[in-house]
Amino acid sequence: MTIRTVMLAALTLVVATAAVIVGLRFLDRGGSQEPARPKTFGDLMRPYGGMADAETVSATYRARRPAWGDRVLIPWDREDAFTYSLAPRRLGTFVSGGDTPADGRGFETAEFHSNSAVPKNADVTFTVTGRRFAIRYVTFARSDAMVWIDGKSVATKPFTSIDVRGKGTDDWIVIELGEARTVDVRFAGPHHFSGVQFPADEEVAVTATPPRFTVGVVSDSYYESSPDPGSMSTSGAPALSTLTGFRIWNMAQGGTGYLNNGSDPVGETFDDLAGTSPYGSDDRLDAVSDAPIDALIVNGSINDAEFSVADHRAAVDRFLTEIEARAHTLPIVLIGLEPLSTSRIPDEPTNRFVNMTNTLMDLAAEHPNVVGFIDPYTPNWLTGTGSTNAPTGAGNQDEYVGVDGVHLNGAGQMFYQQRIVAELRKFPLDPLVKTRCTSGARTC
Repeated sequence: MTIRTVMLAALTLVVATAAVIVGLRFLDRGGSQEPARPKTFGDLMRPYGGMADAETVSATYRARRPAWGDRVLIPWDREDAFTYSLAPRRLGTFVSGGDTPADGRGFETAEFHSNSAVPKNADVTFTVTGRRFAIRYVTFARSDAMVWIDGKSVATKPFTSIDVRGKGTDDWIVIELGEARTVDVRFAGPHHFSGVQFPADEEVAVTATPPRFTVGVVSDSYYESSPDPGSMSTSGAPALSTLTGFRIWNMAQGGTGYLNNGSDPVGETFDDLAGTSPYGSDDRLDAVSDAPIDALIVNGSINDAEFSVADHRAAVDRFLTEIEARAHTLPIVLIGLEPLSTSRIPDEPTNRFVNMTNTLMDLAAEHPNVVGFIDPYTPNWLTGTGSTNAPTGAGNQDEYVGVDGVHLNGAGQMFYQQRIVAELRKFPLDPLVKTRCTSGARTC
């Protein structure tokens, strides 16, 4: 072999090697790889969890104002100080529609409504720079509250308060840090929030946190405040927020559905549900349109069981069509019927509920904005027919359904929302890349 032949062979090898390297680099840049995986809800989840270090964070409930001498109050209506899960309203002004509550204390306290008279749980975030501060709120009858510092809980169980006089009582949760520093704070549970106090002789700054990814919820009472003692901070909306890290813009109205306007089966309107209407009413649709949300969850409802399958299908179709017309790119997740069993509803599949579930599943597949369907009914997440007040020993409802025999208590909501989140995290955020998805035994 001549020197020239050897040199040509070597040059050929170099060129071939270079081609391979270029090809590999091209592959690294995605030239012939599978398309990138669509971003999902799970990619954005930053759940709250774990316990704050007791040596650096101390939290104490007080039924009297902290003994700090002179104090400074940052009131609830300081827009630069607090970020809310719902727009706050002065206490007592929602139902009356006026600017002045029945008594003067309303100006000191916020309550939270979306578009019905039933108050929602407070869920407030803010940033504090300092060493000591107190979260001030009001309890009517009974409340419980939880606080998170930098995403971690400051207590193993909620702080509970009882209003023995029946006129409302001021409460405080006092936070002391090991040293002055900047922390992110979340306060959730009670129906009323007054603000943050701190000693006048200490430098403390309170500022609003940037809004998080926000999920709107259209629902029946399964996302209203839990009626069970000790369950307010683990009601449906706060529980969903805790498990995802999302802000939950709660537009639930108890007793309603795609067709039900908040009435019982014979048409008698519930007195405590004033202002309720079906999901597809102008009020409910306007609430969704006006909400600062990045995605929407719509909870199916057994309240629609008295209507025909055809009417139910038409109502679901109309609702989704209207939302898609108003918000072209809003991702929507449908949740099926609550698998609740009572003396009137058996703990086994019924034709009516199976057909309603099939309707929701089918329309989820047909509507372009619906990126996923979650089916609690077919896998029967809630088993047995009992409740904490009347256990039967037949299933998990003994532990998860509260004293009224219908609604989930705090433990039940945490169980239920964990199942919701496990499915939600897989769904794409962009309706344009909607893919078929699996939820339990169902495919959509």
